Amino acid sequence: MSGPAMGSRLPLLVATALALAAALLLPLLFRRGQHVLLIRTCIRLTAFCCWIFWATVYAAQMNPLIAPELLARDLAWLAHKWGDPA
Repeated sequence: MSGPAMGSRLPLLVATALALAAALLLPLLFRRGQHVLLIRTCIRLTAFCCWIFWATVYAAQMNPLIAPELLARDLAWLAHKWGDPA
């Protein structure tokens, strides 16, 4: 059994739902106080920043711009170590 494919929308929907729930529900824990608006803003901003960082990293993995570069001698060494007679 394998995990969800990178092209799947399920992880994006789950992460978005969790970030949205955190941004909407966590500020409700703070009802009174001198700086309640500041605290609520910080919580919402933190939830958004965590979500945008996660979404950026997830999207970057879908189509990587940099691929590993191997020299011919390195490939030959790997083939020898892995038991490929060629």
